[in-house]
Amino acid sequence: MQTNHLDVYKMVAEETGKSPEMYKDIGSFIFKETARLLKEPNSLILKLKGVGSWHLRKKRLEIFVEEFTEPTHDQWTSAQTLKEWEEKRIRLANFKERLKEYEKYLSIKKEVRVKRNEDQVLLEPNSGEDERFKSS
Repeated sequence: MQTNHLDVYKMVAEETGKSPEMYKDIGSFIFKETARLLKEPNSLILKLKGVGSWHLRKKRLEIFVEEFTEPTHDQWTSAQTLKEWEEKRIRLANFKERLKEYEKYLSIKKEVRVKRNEDQVLLEPNSGEDERFKSS
């Protein structure tokens, strides 16, 4: 069973003698910052100390870029809608940059694989009785 984050704030506050609101504010900040990093990634791998890392997926980025559509005049109903579209445009530009990085990463990965295969020693079975491998 997972512990509710509010229970964790209360428990830590009791242990330290500080306000649960302080821990709630810290938790909110961390969740907001993590959400911002995921929506506006600045690299292909996002690392959060003590939690782990997220690797951006090329396919997901491509889906977002392909499905992005400009709004029609009828969709501009409020300032909130305008703000949402501006945020999506910023996200689109960011994702396009990450796709370029991804292509560069894939080309480097391919070069490394080719060089590794050129220098790699292949093992072949001996024709002897113990059938152990020998390098060629």
